[in-house]
Amino acid sequence: MASVELMCCFVLFSVVQVTAEPGDESVVLTCRSTVQPDGAKVVWKDRNERKVHVCQKDSEQPEKQHRRYRNRTEMKKEPLRTGDLSVTLKHPTNTDRDTYTCTVYSREGKELMEKQVELKIKGQCCRYRGLDIVIDSYFVTVRVFVCHTPAVQQLCYTDKHRGHLCSSCQTSLGLPVCSLLEI
Repeated sequence: MASVELMCCFVLFSVVQVTAEPGDESVVLTCRSTVQPDGAKVVWKDRNERKVHVCQKDSEQPEKQHRRYRNRTEMKKEPLRTGDLSVTLKHPTNTDRDTYTCTVYSREGKELMEKQVELKIKGQCCRYRGLDIVIDSYFVTVRVFVCHTPAVQQLCYTDKHRGHLCSSCQTSLGLPVCSLLEI
């Protein structure tokens, strides 16, 4: 009698958010799985499809990583056996702000599971017209006004020294998310 192998595909559409700060020693991009096929491969990628971390048969494969992530990532031992497919990213910086995807493939290369993790960096820094603009989730930490979307007509923010302030603003479509306001 012929044996039949049944494979199930689990795709999760929710995106987990993780926050780090520049200067943190590391940040964990979490991914857990109940799918544990023999010979499976775990691939972490950034939104530009660069390989962040690769693990096959519980063996890490740093030679398959993009050079940007070499010597900066690690997984716990036997991730496929334990189901903890999380990857630790060492020394996160503003340039690591991204959406990362953890994908589990069968030995045959079929996608079994996918999970996305969005890494946010507190105090993100943007450059626009040669000025550094630092944004925190609640404070504008430099004396430059910032709009988060082109549609904002009034910006209210809390200044650590002067309290709650509101300013009208104009922005142009097509500017980066961090941009200068015309007051």
